[in-house]
Amino acid sequence: MVDQALFNRLRKAMRSGQITRDREDLSAYSCEATKERALPEAVARVRTKEEVAALLKVANDVGLPVYPRGAGTEDTGGAPLGSPGGTPGGIKGCLA
Repeated sequence: MVDQALFNRLRKAMRSGQITRDREDLSAYSCEATKERALPEAVARVRTKEEVAALLKVANDVGLPVYPRGAGTEDTGGAPLGSPGGTPGGIKGCLA
């Protein structure tokens, strides 16, 4: 679960501050082209390989899943937040 302490730790690790728990952002990133919905707990817009590494390190330390997102088309067959039908929770890592 992304509580305030973990959110602050993620914000510190991702120096650009591109992580959010804003309800509108979570909703926007909860589905892709298939329209299956699964609400993430946070959205991280990573810009550098260092930010990807920092995000994955913190998430791994606490056992929180990170699900990558490209352009949001889901043309590659990915599932929203990991499993068929979507599993709520985790962090959506935006790579585009």
